[in-house]
Amino acid sequence: RGTRMQVKIVLFGNSESGKTSLITRYVDKNFSRRPQKTIGGNFYHKKINIGPTAMNFQLWDVETATNPILGPSFYRETHAAVLVIDSTQPFNHNEIQTQINQIKQLAPDAKIYIAVNKCDDRDSPIHKDFQLNDFKNDPTGQVDQVGVTKKLKTATQGLISLQDKNIFFCSAKDDKNVHQLFYAIGENHVEAHQVK
Repeated sequence: RGTRMQVKIVLFGNSESGKTSLITRYVDKNFSRRPQKTIGGNFYHKKINIGPTAMNFQLWDVETATNPILGPSFYRETHAAVLVIDSTQPFNHNEIQTQINQIKQLAPDAKIYIAVNKCDDRDSPIHKDFQLNDFKNDPTGQVDQVGVTKKLKTATQGLISLQDKNIFFCSAKDDKNVHQLFYAIGENHVEAHQVK
């Protein structure tokens, strides 16, 4: 007989980084070019099986990490925190450090993942004008995954032990690595709670 687990997952990140789009792509298999702005927080759930374990994902899309509507008690018992970063915006070392510190303060027991979103957004100004930023270093507009991973590790050094397997380069629009992100969260949760 298999086991059952509930996993609370909270997505953090700046406005318009694509938090809602990642969740709705995963839960509803939908993508909207103009998703409604999140006010406060939105709740979603999805059931999946990982081996013999039945998992109920409680997915929270929050407006900002310091949202006064939710309060610090909301973040208690968060198992996984996903920091969503918009790859069409400049890489902000200090901002990432601030966001990681907020997550650690609000959800100290949560395992932290980073989702670099909009990796294949062909409609962004970067692709149209071939303007390069810290994420994209060639005119094809492809994300420099090795370079970005190094920058993320540098930005989070001393704050968390960030491993390659906790960084996902995603596109909610193209359904790239979205399911892999959430499956990895479930898989790691099962592994961490296995009876030894």
